Amino acid sequence: MLEDNPPLQLSLLRREPYLDPLNHIQITLLQRRQNEMLSDEEREMWLAPLLRSINAIAAGMRNTG
Repeated sequence: MLEDNPPLQLSLLRREPYLDPLNHIQITLLQRRQNEMLSDEEREMWLAPLLRSINAIAAGMRNTG
């Protein structure tokens, strides 16, 4: 699909090494936030880092939608 758009293909390939670790970090943050064994206060402390990970991935993808 990207064969017709080499600049976009190159841009995506350059961003991938940065986005992959962010995706893994986000998975970990989601798991910690959803851990029902933690108190509400402990779960709440993971919200800000989770939201930052969402913003970081959106910025890295250059897309918020």
